[in-house]
Parts: sequence; structure tokens; C-alpha cells
Amino acid sequence: ISCAILSLLLCGAASIPDAAAQEPERVGFAVSMDSRALSGRPGQTIDSELVIVVEGPPQPSAYDCEAFDLGLTPAGEEQLVPRGEGARSCAGWIRLESRVAISAGARSRTVPFSVSIPADATGEYFGYIRVKRIAERSDQRIAVMLEPAIALRVEISVPGRLALELAARSLVYDPWLHSGGPGLILEVRNSGTAKSPLEGDILLYRGSRGWPLRVAIPVRDSGNPIMVYPGLSVTVSCPLAEPPPSGDYRAVARLLLAGTWRTQSSFDIRVPAQGTVAAVKGSFVERAEFDLDLRVQPEYVEVALPAGASRSVSIRVQNADTTAVTLRAAVAEVRQELNGFLTFTETADTTGQWVRLPAASLVLQPRSAAPLLIEVRRPETAGEEAPGLRGVRLTGRAGWDESGWASEVDIGVPVFAVPAGAPPPRIEIERLDVVRPDPALNPTAVLLRLRNAGGRVALISGSLWVERAATRQRIQTLPLGGGVLVAPGTAREFRMAMPYLDKGDFRLIADVQVREQPASAGARREALFDCRQGPD
Repeated sequence: ISCAILSLLLCGAASIPDAAAQEPERVGFAVSMDSRALSGRPGQTIDSELVIVVEGPPQPSAYDCEAFDLGLTPAGEEQLVPRGEGARSCAGWIRLESRVAISAGARSRTVPFSVSIPADATGEYFGYIRVKRIAERSDQRIAVMLEPAIALRVEISVPGRLALELAARSLVYDPWLHSGGPGLILEVRNSGTAKSPLEGDILLYRGSRGWPLRVAIPVRDSGNPIMVYPGLSVTVSCPLAEPPPSGDYRAVARLLLAGTWRTQSSFDIRVPAQGTVAAVKGSFVERAEFDLDLRVQPEYVEVALPAGASRSVSIRVQNADTTAVTLRAAVAEVRQELNGFLTFTETADTTGQWVRLPAASLVLQPRSAAPLLIEVRRPETAGEEAPGLRGVRLTGRAGWDESGWASEVDIGVPVFAVPAGAPPPRIEIERLDVVRPDPALNPTAVLLRLRNAGGRVALISGSLWVERAATRQRIQTLPLGGGVLVAPGTAREFRMAMPYLDKGDFRLIADVQVREQPASAGARREALFDCRQGPD
């Protein structure tokens, strides 16, 4: 990646009390760094450097250089905070000159700095290096007031296990959240050792049956999700199109981790009746976290059957936790969302079900496993298809902790009953494009949407990357994961934050393969785009 250069024009004379009659002198500077993402081993010292470039008339200048912690505003905006107030901070490891002077004849100055990694460090650490211009007039040192500073974020990666622990900690319904309309206020905390984008949704269940109301967690105007750094929390507002009916709801916040894994937290909330004055915000009845370590194998069931045939399939349910749990098993309808989540809702149809469960409950002791039998059948009428995707939903609860959180489990196994001779999976790329917050601005994100146009389940892998159109130099790559499930007839979206790019032409390339299928089952597409702003 080319050097990331940030420019700022500063009006220094406007800050001088006796300069009202003087013509303001425009001065400025830029700062570049070869790489803001550094890596090293515990106990190692990393040497790097930044470059200060003077802009404007030739004159001597001076700069203060200082390291800060990285913090977040409640809304998730990054900000500089003093050392000791951030989380997973590397500011205390950075050593650099505190005062840098550039003579009138020089146009730039290289500033070396070092990062000393502690012996017990592991995971990701974050901080800022701030470069602040100092104006000097008549031997009087005066700080320029028009934000004469540029801050570069520094990320330090230390080998070791990266713990992804992103979870919703509170959820509130607010009838007047967004322009007088209702919405949900969600607080999310990152308790792990690596940063994670905030992606996911909130499901509002009213009763045990029926599809829940799904509310997507919003992204920034740039099209990129909010980044949650380890040890920090953010609060996001999720507007609703219209008020839901009043009553009690079971809300489930589902967050996507590393593009594949997920974490869930649930809340019982009460939506007040419209026009109610006393209840401004719906309060919690209780809270629960889906933290029981239960695993199912296989993760999905696919059975090819002729009309009128049936087959029994066994799935293995393992309790890897230290707490006994009683599971309730129920047949559910299943829907795959664009972000890959599977939404389960229990069905009231007991006569036409093509998935049946001989047992409705399962008791698992700690560190034990048990089989669960599933009977799958196809309708007898030739040509009649299964009425949508079905699955098995397993729910249970075990205990409360000292913070008032219950431990829950809510997992599902999708079941695909396909006609004998159903066509194999086939991936089609429906959209490969860049996202621009404004037509005149550079793109800020990449969007890939693909669909399984075949008749069987597709487990996909592959990657999406950006490269220079002229040289084919690869700039950034997004792995799509290994074995990502895409149900027949459904679509899946992937997003990638756009790296910093110079002016010029670039190429997007998406290459998708299907596991255990020939190359023709996958898809590949290229798309050109341009960057209109940046250094020539």
C-alpha cells in the first residue's frame, strides 16, 4: 500500500492577538508512514519511522510528537485519549522525539521511532502518534489554534491466540429514537484481544411461533461497519420503520465474528403502548447470554429423496460445558439472511411436516454427548416440493451468574430435503461493486453479492481482492472463509473496507469455489473502478 498522506492547511497568523492587520499566512504540513500495522514478537523492539512534509512558503517550523491511547466515543467514533485511558494500548511502548525542528531550507524531516513490546504481550494493541505544529513569531511560541495536528493510528500485532469476544450487553427500546420514530439502542462490548467490525442484527420474537421482526445493525455512511476495539464499548441506534405492537418481546442480538462465527445475547423487553407517557423507554425484564458450549455434528443435514420416501438421520449433540443442560427440540422453519445468519422460527404445522422428531427433549450432563434422531420425508405426490427450508431448533437454559446473566443455548441444524437427482450447487455473482458515500468521492467499501442457483447446498470458499489495473499489484484481500454455507436459491453478501488508494484505475476481482465440486460450479468476476481524489 502506498504511503497514507494526510494534508491540513492551517492559518497560523489568525491565532496571533496582534495580527488583525496582517495578511494571514497559510502554512501546513503532511505526515506519512510506510505502514501503520506493525508486527513483532514478545520482548522485541520494532524500529519504524514517519515523515513530516512541509507545505506552504519556506520557513522554519517545529512540531510536537506524542503517543496517545485509542478510545471510542459512545457512538463508536475513534478518538485520542491520554495514556492509561484507552484499552489494549501500545502508546506506552512507543519512543520518539518529543520536539522536531525543520529548517527553512528543508521540505521534510524523517522522524524515527521504536516500539518495545513487553514480554507478556499477545494479540492486538492500538495507539496514536500525534504530530502537532508549533508556530513561532518574534521568539514567542504560540500554538496554532485551528487544529494544527495530524494523528496516525498505529496497530501492533503480537503472535498468539486472538480472542474474539464481542457481545451485546444491553438493549433498550426507545419510542422516539429516530426523528420522532421508534428504535432500539444496543450496547456492545469487545472483551477479546482483537478488533472486530460490528455486524449483525436483532430479532424481536413475540411468542414462540411466527417469524421475528428483524432489525439490521446499521453501518456507517461510508458503507463500512463500526469497528469495536478490545476492551471498549460502543452504543448504536437501530431505527425501526414503524412501532411494533405493544407487549413483551424476546430480543436476540446476533453479532458476526470474523465473517463466519457468531455470538448471541438475548433480552426480554417491553414495548409500551403508543401514546403512553409514563413509559418512555422499554426496560429489561431479564438478560441472558448464549454462552453454553454446545456443539452439533453435522452442522447441516442434506438428504436426496424420491417422492414418498423417508430416511432417518442422526445428529450428535455434545455438551462441552461444565453445566448440565436440558434441551428442548422442535421443528422450525429456517431462513438464511444476506449476512449468512440462519433464522429459526418454530412451526405450528404438525400434519404436513417433512421433518419429524421422535424425541422432544434431551438431557445432557457435563462433558457428555447424545444422538438426536431426525426423520426426513418427501411428499408422496410426484413433483410436490418441500414447503420451504426446515430445521431442528435446540433451546435450553442453565443457571445465573453474579451479574444477573442467565446462560442459554439456542442453536439450530438446517435440514435440506432435495429431490433425487437435484442439480448440483452453482454459484452466480449478482453484484461486484464499490460503495461511494458521494459520487464525487473515492469508494469506501467493496460489496460482493452471490447466489446459489443450483439445487443443493453449496459450501463456498475463495477471496475478494483489490489490485492496480495497470500493474496487477494486489493491494488488499478479503478471504471469504472456508466452508461457508449458502442454501439453494439464497443469496449471500460480503463487504470489505476499502484501503487507502492513490488517484488512478483499480480492479476488483472475486473468485469463488464450491467444495467438492468442479471449477464450473464456482464463479469469478472482475470490475474496474477509479479513484478521483488523492496525490497524483
